[in-house]
Amino acid sequence: MTPMFRIMRIFFSSLAWYNLLPDQTHKLLTAGYGTFESTGYVQGNDYCTAALTSDGTTAVIYLPTKHTTPPRRSSPSRRSQPS
Repeated sequence: MTPMFRIMRIFFSSLAWYNLLPDQTHKLLTAGYGTFESTGYVQGNDYCTAALTSDGTTAVIYLPTKHTTPPRRSSPSRRSQPS
């Protein structure tokens, strides 16, 4: 097992990854998520993917290349709840 896969295994075994939902509507990553390409070299496909739990307590963001992307600072689920 490569060192990177070992790190990923430790990371994902430390959380309930099966509760993560894809951030398909960009509620967590609101800008700077890169360019999506379905083929080609990774440098041309710098699209960030994100997932979060329905209660907004856990989020995971994958950045395939080095760049800046500002995550939303407050939980989207808490914003949508009536006060």
